[in-house]
Amino acid sequence: GEPMEFEETIPLPAGTLSFITEKFPVRGADGRIWAVGGFCTETTLQNRRAEESFAIERERARVTLNSIRDGILSTDVDGVVLMLNPAAEALLGKKSLEAAGLPLDKVLSISGLPKASQASRLVREGAVSEVTASVHERCDFKSADGSIRRGLISAAPVRDRNGRTIGSVLSLRDMTELETANEALDHALQETQTIMKAIPDIFYRLDA
Repeated sequence: GEPMEFEETIPLPAGTLSFITEKFPVRGADGRIWAVGGFCTETTLQNRRAEESFAIERERARVTLNSIRDGILSTDVDGVVLMLNPAAEALLGKKSLEAAGLPLDKVLSISGLPKASQASRLVREGAVSEVTASVHERCDFKSADGSIRRGLISAAPVRDRNGRTIGSVLSLRDMTELETANEALDHALQETQTIMKAIPDIFYRLDA
């Protein structure tokens, strides 16, 4: 009784082709439908190009994600883990398939943040933020070998085309070696300054 539009695939001698099909009723002078008209617009080539483009972008994203040295964790809007990149697997000692479906706090154990559900708090705050990188905090986290490591963690919301939050991405950077090196450098500088302050007195005593 009214126009319709839909996508369909039709097996034809040239192969299975994709179409956008539109159909509509044809009414007589008395208003009764006496026929159905329609036309098809072939979209096979466009669909194939879109699929190829999507596959290329997906592979580029996969390679980029796997090459990042920071641990990347993806969650849904409820804080359930969807995937880990290889760096996160190495940091946390869990495979992505093993972690998928678990609550974030079961995968990433953080201390030093103010609430009991620390990692999930970051996701919640990230979900309501208007900026891309919403949360940026230092933290201590339990590593794959059970030791406590110093980290820098951030969370950012993932939104669909309508702006609705559908999940979160967390980035975890192991800062242990860098901060240890910085502390050693600060200690060495303090010792040097102490020695330099004492040098004039040492020369004075030698002269005496």
